[in-house]
Amino acid sequence: YLHSMGHSRIAFIHGEPGGVTDVRLEGFRQGCLDSGLIIPPAYLRAANYHNADSAAQATRELLAMSQRPTCILYPDDISYLGGLAQIEQQGLSISRDISCFGFDGIFIAGALRPRLTTYKQDSDGMGRRAAREIVSAIEQAENYSPRIVTVRGSIQHGDTVRNLNEAAKS
Repeated sequence: YLHSMGHSRIAFIHGEPGGVTDVRLEGFRQGCLDSGLIIPPAYLRAANYHNADSAAQATRELLAMSQRPTCILYPDDISYLGGLAQIEQQGLSISRDISCFGFDGIFIAGALRPRLTTYKQDSDGMGRRAAREIVSAIEQAENYSPRIVTVRGSIQHGDTVRNLNEAAKS
């Protein structure tokens, strides 16, 4: 999505090491590879999930780079709040000066101004799938093997991602 909006310098502030982060990093790397993007290692920054202060620090580091990214992905919508504060503190405008993309799709994403563009997790679908897995585990008892299941979400469009393709035309 970000590449289709003309972004090639995309930073990813990811959560702390672990299963979810590993899957997200692999997805990010594969998406960049599929789009022909080479992301500098310095564009990958760790921060704690749901920690605005940690995300603000990572944002500050990215904004201080000589070739800063055109877009920053945040590990969750709460972390974006730290990035938002840091971006505004530096006198920059979202999306004119830098684009931002969240992950969760919680209510606050749509209530913020500008409205956050974010990847909305399908929490209802995850709940239904978890319930089916629990029933299978009970019914199959000794034959059941735990597994990782992916439930797809969708992009919740907001106002925080600038279309650089349109900006180049004007």
